Amino acid sequence: MSDPAAAPEPSFNTLYRDHRSWLQGWLHRRLGDAWTAADLTHDTFVRVLAAQQAKAVPSLREPRAYLLTVGR
Repeated sequence: MSDPAAAPEPSFNTLYRDHRSWLQGWLHRRLGDAWTAADLTHDTFVRVLAAQQAKAVPSLREPRAYLLTVGR
């Protein structure tokens, strides 16, 4: 029986929907270039998707911190 207090793992779609615009905005402010920020956001989520398919994505308590780490 599963632990009812444990939060379900967010799907890739949920992670993308909830955090893509935030990550792209953060990168845009940091880099000063919207096109590069968009490219890096795309690359970050491609890496997350590949890691998820390889079952290498950890339990994400702080998804934004994880995305920043991958994005850097």
